Amino acid sequence: MKKLKYLMYLTVTVLCTLLSCSNESNDLITGNGEKEQKEEEKKELKSIYLENYILDTNQGLYIAPGIEWWHNREGTFGCYLYDVYYLDTPYSPYSPNNYFHYINIIWNGYPPYNYSNFRDYRMQVQYRIGNYDWITPGNIANVEGVPYRTYGIYNILGHEAALDLNSTDFAYGNLEIRIRMVHKDFPGPNIGTITEPKYNANLVSKWAYCNRIVNNIYGSGSPLLGDTNSGVYGRIKIYVSIPPDSNHEDYSYFVSFGEHSYDRNFAMGGINGFYWKPAKTGTVNIIAQKRDTSSSSTSIKTVSKSGVYDAGTASLAFSFSPNEF
Repeated sequence: MKKLKYLMYLTVTVLCTLLSCSNESNDLITGNGEKEQKEEEKKELKSIYLENYILDTNQGLYIAPGIEWWHNREGTFGCYLYDVYYLDTPYSPYSPNNYFHYINIIWNGYPPYNYSNFRDYRMQVQYRIGNYDWITPGNIANVEGVPYRTYGIYNILGHEAALDLNSTDFAYGNLEIRIRMVHKDFPGPNIGTITEPKYNANLVSKWAYCNRIVNNIYGSGSPLLGDTNSGVYGRIKIYVSIPPDSNHEDYSYFVSFGEHSYDRNFAMGGINGFYWKPAKTGTVNIIAQKRDTSSSSTSIKTVSKSGVYDAGTASLAFSFSPNEF
């Protein structure tokens, strides 16, 4: 038993060191594709303080009893949920554009939250369908092979910046959303007893609700994302950079998913837009063309590049320079 407790302590200590549970930067996130997505996932993981977790052997994952104690309880200070949008782009300039569709949460905070200390706070998000109990988006995460509950806690990327969440973190259907702010020390130590636990109410706000019901058509379980009969397995954003046209040279490209090939203007949302995935995993081929009309006969040169995608790939980027043709 002592050995088990030591291993649990060592695991949690190592995880906290790896995640470096520190204050977040308010800098804009730059870059694109999977690099952006991984950085954003790291930021979300840092919002969970694993020293509050214990191993639930029945479920085979780590849970935080203190956070679960707060499930339907209220804190002391205020938080206002202004509105919830459903957009295909982020609402906040601080959010990277990595996903097919977003649930955009527009909110305001009240003291003790303010501009100077926003890095000390996180946002907890829950949703429900109909009159069922509230649940959290993206319920299970995995850190270095250890599964644990995330409890829907996300980092705030800027003072009162909108929270732009992946629509597939939520269930498919009509959703009601609620939010609250939690301090970085949430839930804090148990100041009660083992049989009657109690936690510092000043570390969490009251729940804030929105009357708008979100029709999450691209949520988890949506037929648009995983219907094998239709051959559609979600969308992927394809970024392609080609040289600019000149007097006698023009450039274009095609996007190919095996037997499915599309002109660049086919993309949903315009050039550098989205395409439907025809399979759960596969290869994307980009065929770039250079047309040279400087002589009496037009010459065409092509260059191709490829990338691999799977169910979790949100975007791929390709770049072609003039010297490659």
